[in-house]
Amino acid sequence: MTPIVIYVKQVLEIISKGGVKELAHITGGGFTDNIPRVFPSGLGAKLFTGLWEVPPVFKWLQRVGKIKDAEMMRKFNMGVGMLLVVQGGS
Repeated sequence: MTPIVIYVKQVLEIISKGGVKELAHITGGGFTDNIPRVFPSGLGAKLFTGLWEVPPVFKWLQRVGKIKDAEMMRKFNMGVGMLLVVQGGS
């Protein structure tokens, strides 16, 4: 098994540069449950899912379990442990 990635140093470095407005730890609720928690009512996010490499375990699970994309995003972090919401232009 691969140990969990600890990325606190990288996140703190980014925060120190300014522009970070919110953080979302992508846990058991996947993107669907965790991302809306950091936005005020009426605001949301648009995700561009092709911008990161989905780990093979998620691809395997989706294929073997015949799980739709939306359900994968609702249940799993798809390899993204934390999302930083930044000010436009940051």
